[in-house]
Amino acid sequence: VAASRDGSRVITGASDGAARLFDAATAKCLAVYEGHTFQVNSATLAPDDTKLLTTSTDRVARLFDLASGRLLLSFKGHGAAVYSAIFSPDGSRVLTTSHDKTAKLFDASTGECLQTFTGHKGQIYMASFSPAATAIVTASADKSAMVWDTQTGFCKAILTECQEGVYRAVFSRDGSKVLTASADCTARIYDVSTGYATRRFEGSHLAVYYAAWSPDESQILLASDDRSARTFDV
Repeated sequence: VAASRDGSRVITGASDGAARLFDAATAKCLAVYEGHTFQVNSATLAPDDTKLLTTSTDRVARLFDLASGRLLLSFKGHGAAVYSAIFSPDGSRVLTTSHDKTAKLFDASTGECLQTFTGHKGQIYMASFSPAATAIVTASADKSAMVWDTQTGFCKAILTECQEGVYRAVFSRDGSKVLTASADCTARIYDVSTGYATRRFEGSHLAVYYAAWSPDESQILLASDDRSARTFDV
């Protein structure tokens, strides 16, 4: 599920291979985006809310024009289900993650694959850009998050202190820290320069699936499979 920046529209993905655009106030379906042959795993909007990016078990990410529903591009190359896809902050690139243990960086205007990030030993659940988009961080079932240079594809840091799979990893605003959420019931803050965790947050009884910084980064928000959400001071 994704929402437009003004909160007026909501995008959903479904097992029928389609994504749908809804009016957030009335729940009326405004458009249907078709093209995938298996379930849609994620859907996200471009920074300017004019395009829709979807991923699927059919191994492809697809880019649609939001207004017309027209399929603009297909991002191909993964050998298994594509779990997530996001835009770079300026919307010029697309970053995908897959069950095939790789992440890929694409040109959002041509569909050309610019970089493949290889090194994880398990499926990659998601990835995020640093604020300047000079680095990405990937979160994997292999119990690690990895920081990569987007230009060279070189792995800059491996964050390995989690005891189970890492579901989410996001940079701080200055790109110097990474916040992770893990199946080991914890969240951690890592120093990217050293690769070591500087803080560990406990309290959840089951896997932590989501972690986010507050706008001023004085707190973090965690969501867990134990049906709880928790905030912590950093």
